[in-house]
Amino acid sequence: MERIKSIIGKVVDTIFSLAIYAVIAALVYIIVTGTMRFYDIGYGLFFQKAKDAPGTGVTVEFQIRENMSTMEIGRQLEAEGIIDDARLFWLQEKVSDYAGMILPGTYEISSEMTADEIMAVITNGGEAPAEEETEQSGEETEESTEEGTAASEG
Repeated sequence: MERIKSIIGKVVDTIFSLAIYAVIAALVYIIVTGTMRFYDIGYGLFFQKAKDAPGTGVTVEFQIRENMSTMEIGRQLEAEGIIDDARLFWLQEKVSDYAGMILPGTYEISSEMTADEIMAVITNGGEAPAEEETEQSGEETEESTEEGTAASEG
């Protein structure tokens, strides 16, 4: 009877030791893969690169609808083969100078563009939309004409 208890004790100890090693191995795996993922995100955030090399990419007509979220835009860009990671695009937009400035419209986007270049296009370079600029320059032209007429009369 003592011998059976001794054997059972050794088997239980062995199983318990293997379980501990499995848990340790799983934790190491999670830490290593998590660290690699965070490194990739940080690297992609600060050292942007285009998905494709110049001359090898694709260009698509890309439409952004009213009230489309940055994540939706990123997912659509990823689905069309323009970018590799929608979540990274979302993060890049949040920390860029273009945060919150994306405008609805249809744009020519290429997989040879970096995230910043794409954001410059879809935010109109951070400038006001073209229609507003045209209206403003039209008003200035009318004012300039009126000033010029007044100056020539006087």
